[in-house]
Formats: sequence, C-alpha cells, structure tokens
Amino acid sequence: MDYEQILVYILASALFVLIVLSIAVVSYLIKLLRSVQHIAEKAEHASDNIAAFSNTVRRAAVPTGAIGVLKVLTKEIMNYKSKEDKK
Repeated sequence: MDYEQILVYILASALFVLIVLSIAVVSYLIKLLRSVQHIAEKAEHASDNIAAFSNTVRRAAVPTGAIGVLKVLTKEIMNYKSKEDKK
C-alpha cells in the first residue's frame, strides 16, 4: 500500500465524518429555529391578547368613572333625604 492510498483513505473518512456532523448540525438548527418560531408566535399572540385587554379596560374605564360619579351622587342625595326625614 502506498502512502498516497493511505492519505486518500484518511481524507475520505475525514470528509465522511464532516458530512455526517454537518447534516446533524443542520438538522438540529432547523429544529431549534422551528421552536424559536413557535415561541415567537406565542409571544405575538400574548401581546395581541394584552393589547385587546388594555383596549377593553380603556373603553370600560370611562363608563365606570361616570357610574362611580353617579353612585357617589346618589349616595349623597340619599344621605341628604334621610337627614331631612329625621328633622
């Protein structure tokens, strides 16, 4: 056996190992990217839900404030009437 043939075998086996490792690394990266994409979709969905909730709270805050004012006014009127009735 010549040294050239030994060198060819060594280089061929090294190339085979590198190809197998690169295929494994690429498949792992694809799996990792899919999981990152899934996490990003969940985060986007959560941010959409938070935005919708904040819009709902903002829309509900104005009527709640008005109802609170009406509640206080009604209480004051009832207290005033009860004081008049006691006299």
